[in-house]
Amino acid sequence: MAKTVYAMHMNDKIPEIVRRVESKRRETLMSQVELSRLLNVHQGHLSKILSGKAPLSKKMSLRMADLLSDWPHAVSSDPALEQELLAAVRGSRVFQEFIRVALRMHNC
Repeated sequence: MAKTVYAMHMNDKIPEIVRRVESKRRETLMSQVELSRLLNVHQGHLSKILSGKAPLSKKMSLRMADLLSDWPHAVSSDPALEQELLAAVRGSRVFQEFIRVALRMHNC
């Protein structure tokens, strides 16, 4: 229990730059491994920084700021294939049911 309380307590102290990087990472569907490579830090340490369990150094803060100012764009190797896959997923009954259930849960 104490570990959970500690993590929740530290969560209030996560610097804004870290929150912005984590938000952008999730928005762009980037893995922590990919982000850790861009920031030149071990993934495990990055995870601790993102969760507020490790302090943010000035050097890492600057790296994050630089990365946010020039965030890499996802590049599709085949835009036509990407569109075809998206259409197939959206048209699948499983996906449609998943969305219905998610919306019902969200509206509860």
